[in-house]
Amino acid sequence: MSLLRNSVPQEFLKGSKKSREFGINPTLQHAGINIGDIVNLQLFENDNFVSSVSNIVTDVNGNFTLTLKLRDYR
Repeated sequence: MSLLRNSVPQEFLKGSKKSREFGINPTLQHAGINIGDIVNLQLFENDNFVSSVSNIVTDVNGNFTLTLKLRDYR
């Protein structure tokens, strides 16, 4: 959790009930994922969240970012 606190500004977390750092399977970067694809997130033990890909960016440094929209949440 300390890595998360160092990498994410605390104003983004203050309304959160739970948070933790997690990793994304690196094969997603090369799997041909597209906007609108469905991704199942197991962010917490026994908590699964269905999301859809809303944006995909690979910057000049090769950093891969997926923006996901949780289906059942605003």
